[in-house]
Amino acid sequence: MGDGPIESALARLERALVRIDEAQKRSHALHANERSAQETSTDRVSALVNRHEVLREEVAETIRKLDLLIEEHGP
Repeated sequence: MGDGPIESALARLERALVRIDEAQKRSHALHANERSAQETSTDRVSALVNRHEVLREEVAETIRKLDLLIEEHGP
């Protein structure tokens, strides 16, 4: 048997299945990269929120110390 219509159709179907499989793999990789980017962004935001809180506490403590100095030495 040579390249009859059935064999030709099967070959086209097999090539189509390969293309579908490759597209599915690319899609999964893209979604994995998007999830990774989102997680990285979330981590960065969390780090910034934590750093902001630390700085806010440091500023509040410095202002408290300045208030004490002003009270002790008066205007």
